[in-house]
Amino acid sequence: MLDGKKGLENLEGYCDSDWGSNFDGKSFSGHGVRCGGVIAWKTKKQPVVSLLSTEAELRSISELTQDLLWLKKLMEEFNIRPTTNVWCDNQRAIALCHSPLYHHKTRHINIRLNWIRDNVLRKDIDLQYVSTAQMWADLFTKGLGRPKHQDFSAQLGLIAVLSKVCKSND
Repeated sequence: MLDGKKGLENLEGYCDSDWGSNFDGKSFSGHGVRCGGVIAWKTKKQPVVSLLSTEAELRSISELTQDLLWLKKLMEEFNIRPTTNVWCDNQRAIALCHSPLYHHKTRHINIRLNWIRDNVLRKDIDLQYVSTAQMWADLFTKGLGRPKHQDFSAQLGLIAVLSKVCKSND
């Protein structure tokens, strides 16, 4: 079933949120997972209002990490041991996940934060920064202009079917 395993050694997820953009103040989380190509994605309205943009990003990191760890375990059933990278464009959220210090501004989200931190410390995930310009998970959380949408879609290996059909009819 999994012939060769080439390209399956790196499981990587990109996550993002759009802090408080909905009329009720709730944010949207979005993430995508690649392993050779895109294998999973999700967009979801967060269940509660986030007081900080960092909190909204932590929720997004948490949801992605849950999905990545499940996929990693599934791959291990096939004797594939992938590295697991999480990419985020919020430097404050990343710093909190790497720091063992208590932060009074995050006391209301400490359980989620500590769970992510535990996974980082155990090296279950490698949480890293990616610039906003390279954050293709924006496809799941933001309305993008055409050039950015096309660029991110191309990074995922997606093609615009309608434009291909229109060009072939010319």
